[in-house]
Amino acid sequence: DGIGSFTVDEAHQKLFWIAGQGIHVADLDGDSPTPLLASITGKIEHVRVDTAGQKVYVRTSNSFGRANLDGTGVEILVGDAQDGSTFIGGLEMGADIALDLPNQKLYWTIEDPTQSTQHAIVRGNLDGSADAQLPGIALVSHSPIDVDSAGGKIYFRTQAGLGAGAFCGFVNGFLITRLRVAPFIVTLGTYLIVRGAAKGLAREQKI
Repeated sequence: DGIGSFTVDEAHQKLFWIAGQGIHVADLDGDSPTPLLASITGKIEHVRVDTAGQKVYVRTSNSFGRANLDGTGVEILVGDAQDGSTFIGGLEMGADIALDLPNQKLYWTIEDPTQSTQHAIVRGNLDGSADAQLPGIALVSHSPIDVDSAGGKIYFRTQAGLGAGAFCGFVNGFLITRLRVAPFIVTLGTYLIVRGAAKGLAREQKI
């Protein structure tokens, strides 16, 4: 089925990756590959590693859980709503997870239970408990998420960004097909306008 998402455990010099229906682990040079969690239920989509806590977190198509780095001690933290577990929202195919290890928090994306066409982010403890939806965030479906623990920030792709991109594409298409403006000129002009707007909104601050 090919190789999917992967992550690196620098502390133990290990590489974890998704292949087929399981997780595999090997040395960073690829030596000593070993199947891990080969029998987990559902299509595995994401894998994250907590080196300090000695845990590997796995996101499947209908749940996510964690296990020890050797594959033992499997725990299902959040499951499909039909399995009787309680949590906020519904897990969606392709949803992401992110670890905030200094603060012992886990983030994951869900289908927004209040808006069926939107998606949201939930934060909980590393064991999946005390989950709460983050307010005021509307995600693009399958948006990746990542956490900057030191800066106290979470990064994601929003519906507003997708809408802005679609609007720019519409304007470009209209100018090229209807007004017969040269594609190069249209693309360059849009780039300069959008870059100028981004710099203005960011007040020329560099990251």
